[in-house]
Amino acid sequence: STAPPGDRLYMYVVNLDIILHLTRCLLGTASMSEAIPRLLVMIQCAFTASKRRFVAEDDQFNLDLTYICDRLITMSLPTTETSLHHNHINDVNSFLVNRHYGSFIVFNLCEPWEANGHANYDHSLLCFQVINVPTPPQCAPDLQTLVSFLRKASNFLCESPEHIVVVQCTDGLDRSAVFCSALMYWTGTCKSIRSATEEFSYRRSNPNGGVRKQITNASQLRYLDYLSRICDEHVDYLKPKMLILSKVVLNTMPFWGSRDKLSVVMVVEGWAGILYDHGKAEGATVLEKSSHPHSDCFTFGIDFLVVSSDVRIRFFYFDEEVPHDWRNGQLINGGQAIKYEHVVGHALCHVAFHTNFHDNNMRFLRGQVDGTHGQGYDEFHQNFALEITATEDVPADAVQPPGNQEALAQAACLDSWREDESQTDREISSVLAFGLPPGSRVVRVLSYLPRLCND
Repeated sequence: STAPPGDRLYMYVVNLDIILHLTRCLLGTASMSEAIPRLLVMIQCAFTASKRRFVAEDDQFNLDLTYICDRLITMSLPTTETSLHHNHINDVNSFLVNRHYGSFIVFNLCEPWEANGHANYDHSLLCFQVINVPTPPQCAPDLQTLVSFLRKASNFLCESPEHIVVVQCTDGLDRSAVFCSALMYWTGTCKSIRSATEEFSYRRSNPNGGVRKQITNASQLRYLDYLSRICDEHVDYLKPKMLILSKVVLNTMPFWGSRDKLSVVMVVEGWAGILYDHGKAEGATVLEKSSHPHSDCFTFGIDFLVVSSDVRIRFFYFDEEVPHDWRNGQLINGGQAIKYEHVVGHALCHVAFHTNFHDNNMRFLRGQVDGTHGQGYDEFHQNFALEITATEDVPADAVQPPGNQEALAQAACLDSWREDESQTDREISSVLAFGLPPGSRVVRVLSYLPRLCND
């Protein structure tokens, strides 16, 4: 107050200038806080450009999520951390609560180890409306697991016309395509498996994003065909057909165009884990290319191995010297690799099948074996095939459960999830209708399927 008037005016101007600078900083910080989420969404859109995203008109939501039908949604894995490939679980929760509060159920197809453990997220973050259906990536689900999912999803849809089903795997493709296509066929929304898979591809793919995403996994397509045969031919898959495997033959050597030798092991999986480890029993088999590589055959002998229901036969190759003292092989990342001691084998190819749908002698051509699709001619010869020889003369006491207690515990947990929850026939009004008003499309649960519904 004692400063000259000119000095006081100067101080007023200085203080005003400081206030203006602070205001600009605050406004800049606010704009940056708004710009960073928008930038993240733009990056996420770039990473998921091939998929159709859900974008709300008011820009409240922009998610890697697609309405396959009015009451069927697929999405990528929701995570608790910021990701360029996945939705944040808080955004997914807000979407489901705002649009389908109390009327949704989420089927999580991921295994716990996926996405660095984020696949095993806390169910409370989605209102405890999550059912885990762990299925290995790039593999067909067990047939009973698939049918149990169809029962549960159909029953939930029956309870109210407001109910919706959300199917989720790592990227909302691959396994989600199998389960969603199966549900569209099961409920009668699509009249064939082919039309169901095409509808999923059309709905999930970005119309401006290039090539549509199709199911290319041979075993997944095989299991969808099984489902079609259950419905159309009344194949009874619940009474397992037992087979004794005697040998598996590879026609032509993998990587024949780039290698002269290849160290390979074979593993046979059942419902409770590894049933037979050829690496432990015989050691690595060294395949050697002959002067006529197009006609090479390599036999893997098996001594009295009883299998039934779902079976996977996997092959792994090694880039380094394998140990002579073998121990039990440990499958890594859902069968994408195998580990013996400190040596890791890489996935080569595999085939999955259900014993009730095949004869004793099975032959899977190049395009029917997983791991060969998209590979060059130098990796898998056009004559490549996998042949399985088995018999049906199985003694009643021949089947022994595997000794892997952890695998048995997991299988028991899965069996508890598979319990029969089917009910008597009910009409489903507009279960998965495409934009139709309630009551304009009526489909029915297929009651004539063998043992799928209670009397």
